[in-house]
Amino acid sequence: MTEPAGPGEVPGPVLVVGTGLLGTSLALACRRAGVDVLLDDVSSEHLRTASGLGAGRPVLEGDRPRLVVVATPPQHLAVSIRAALDTHPEAVVTDVGSVKEAPLAALRASGEDDLERYVGGHPMAGSERSGPLAASAALFDGRPWAVTPHERSAPRPPTRSRRSRGCAARSRPGCPRPTTTAPSRVRPTCRTSRPSWSPAGSPTPPPPTSRCRGRACGT
Repeated sequence: MTEPAGPGEVPGPVLVVGTGLLGTSLALACRRAGVDVLLDDVSSEHLRTASGLGAGRPVLEGDRPRLVVVATPPQHLAVSIRAALDTHPEAVVTDVGSVKEAPLAALRASGEDDLERYVGGHPMAGSERSGPLAASAALFDGRPWAVTPHERSAPRPPTRSRRSRGCAARSRPGCPRPTTTAPSRVRPTCRTSRPSWSPAGSPTPPPPTSRCRGRACGT
C-alpha cells in the first residue's frame, strides 16, 4: 500500500507517459527530489534512453502510481489521458501540453465519470532541442507552471501544487483556452527585431525576425 503524501510532498510513485524532452526532464527532476518514477513510451528507444539517464524505470503491470503526468505530443494528449484514467483508477492525471480545450472536449465526449481526477497543466519551459538526450533536471527550475483545472476537477487534487514543487517550478492558476494556456504574468522568451528600411518609395516593410535564444517560442 502506498503511503499518503505529507504536506508539500510530491506523491509517488509518479508515472511519466512520454519520454521526450519535457517528460524525461520532469522525470529527472522528480528523481532529483527523491520521488520514485515510472516511465512509459510507445518508443522503446526513447524509453531505454530515458531509463539509462536515470529518469526512472519502465512501468510494469501491477504498478500503482499516485500521479500520472502525460507528456505526449499535443495530438495524442486526449487518448493518452483517457488511457491513464482508465488504467490507473487510483491516480490523479495531469499533462504538460500547451493545448487544453480540444483534449478536454474529447475527454468529455469519452465519459465524465472520472474527470475529477484530471487537471491540466502547462510548464513554461522548453528548448530548441528535442528527445530524451536533450533533457535536464533543471529545465523547470524557477519557471512558471500553469495549472488549468476544469469544472469537474476535484477541489484540491494532490497534484495541483506538489507536482510543480517537486521540479522547482512555480505553480500558477489558469483556465482552459482554445489554443494555449498561460499564467497572468510570463516573461517573454523571445525578442523580435525589425531590419531597418526606408519608408520613401519602399515596398511593404519586411517581417520581423525572431531570436528565441534556445527557449520555447511561440513565433
